[in-house]
Amino acid sequence: MIVEVTLLAGRLHATPWGRHVNEAVPEWPPAPFRLLRALVDCWHRKHPTLAPDVVERLLRALAVPPRYRLPPACAGHTRSYLTQGSEDPTDKKLVFDGFAIVERSTPLLVGWPGLVLDAEARAVAAQLFGSLGYLGRSETWVSCRVLDDADVAWNCEPLTDGVVADGHEAVSVAGVVEPATYDARPWTVPAKGKKKARAVPWLEALCWGSAEAIAHTMNRPPALEPTFYVRRRDALDARPPPVSRRATRVVEAVRFAVDGRVAAPLTDALRVGEHVRRNLMGALKFVAGEDGVTSRFSGKDALGQPVKNHEHISILSLDEDGDGLIDVVLLTSPAAFTVAEQRAFDRLRPVPRRNGHPLVLTPLRYGTREELGVRAHVVHSVTPFAPPEHWRLKRDGPFGAWMTAQVRQEARRRGLPEPVEVGPAEPRVARRRVRWLDFARARKDDAPQPAFGLRLRFDEPVLAPFSLGYGSHFGLGCFVAIDRSDD
Repeated sequence: MIVEVTLLAGRLHATPWGRHVNEAVPEWPPAPFRLLRALVDCWHRKHPTLAPDVVERLLRALAVPPRYRLPPACAGHTRSYLTQGSEDPTDKKLVFDGFAIVERSTPLLVGWPGLVLDAEARAVAAQLFGSLGYLGRSETWVSCRVLDDADVAWNCEPLTDGVVADGHEAVSVAGVVEPATYDARPWTVPAKGKKKARAVPWLEALCWGSAEAIAHTMNRPPALEPTFYVRRRDALDARPPPVSRRATRVVEAVRFAVDGRVAAPLTDALRVGEHVRRNLMGALKFVAGEDGVTSRFSGKDALGQPVKNHEHISILSLDEDGDGLIDVVLLTSPAAFTVAEQRAFDRLRPVPRRNGHPLVLTPLRYGTREELGVRAHVVHSVTPFAPPEHWRLKRDGPFGAWMTAQVRQEARRRGLPEPVEVGPAEPRVARRRVRWLDFARARKDDAPQPAFGLRLRFDEPVLAPFSLGYGSHFGLGCFVAIDRSDD
């Protein structure tokens, strides 16, 4: 029988038996003792109706030391300074968290070659392994499944003849005392007070952990037996494959999570966009020097004139849960960001606000505009559209026709197809009352611009979100796709 274990986060957080957690030594391979105890935990918490005799029969069969097919891995750790409850803010303790790092697409194989289970036991094995959510500490998210026997090149096996080949090493792993060996000499709990001495069954002994062992002055649980395994010497020293510069990923958009003690209302989108732009230029100066600020960030060319054809970034504030508060900031660019510009995103300082509570922007995802956007036929205003020109009745005619012409003109300038339908729309905020007049609609010393909420329909799907009109590079005139159910 073979079990395929996929480490969903690409990490195994586990400490070998006998090592202190602050040594930051990762367990590799995952111990058989840990694996069987995980099955017992899954049985009691998720499938308590399974027949105990079938589960015990399965666990007894799996107590034989398994073989492993270890994927390439490397050792890593984090360091945290944790407070000790003291009034002294410097009284902190250094805590290490060691783990093994693997490629998420390469599973770990655990096998018991030649093990034949009856139909009941195999069905229980598939059910228990398939229900495992983590292995080791709770940060180790796993997905497991039972496979049929196959020819596998095992690269980590129990040490049998005491000889370790060149390029390999022996490591101690927490194994399981085989049931036949244990049943011949079971651990006996000594008599205490009115309690008589009793022999501990193998399955109960498997459930004992550190707490029970310490309570009975034992150096290890009765069902744990250190087992030496042979693995490659570089099993935790994998080197990342070389990356060709030609394969560098194109980044045209960056998605930021927004956090702050006091959330920013969506009506402040224009002000937030102004501050984000200023902080981005400061971060780029730090990375590339005073002369490193590009026109993509500043919006001005080498002569200090505004950039034409919308070739600089757009900073869009989004409210994805409909509570009227900014929870996402999306930066988009018509051309790919340079390496220096991408480094500036990681150095973006908190965005200041008038109420003294800054917003922290954390980059979540980088990619192309196609990857971070969605195509739709119908889009709706998130922030109001401010036409670049003023309406005059005698010159421009009916307001509706003039507004449609303004939107179509701005769409052409942005490289979008002209919308076939332009209509009014109300703010899409479910949890509070918001009017379009409540939005900030002026940059710097400008007078507040008239702005309107719109609903646009296109003949062909367009990539959203996007922005049009006055202040569109700072979050005004932002449109998002509408769900088909709302169309």
